[in-house]
Amino acid sequence: MLPAAAGNATRTVGSFATTNLEFTYEGISSTVHTQSIDNGFDEKMPFAIGDGYGDEFGYASSQHYPRGHFRAFKTMFRF
Repeated sequence: MLPAAAGNATRTVGSFATTNLEFTYEGISSTVHTQSIDNGFDEKMPFAIGDGYGDEFGYASSQHYPRGHFRAFKTMFRF
């Protein structure tokens, strides 16, 4: 076990919750339109420093993704 960082004896990471939404519309023949929103309220990741594997940028990369608010649009046509 590695020693705890100064001032953080328990090595805890703050909470992090995001809101993700996806809407799909199939009202047009053979076409599906999808819109998605990840991290709708643009929550910032909690700072994390640990063992140096996956947290070298100040966040736990196995748990968080740094892109923040993200929107995507997709249209699929079946023929």
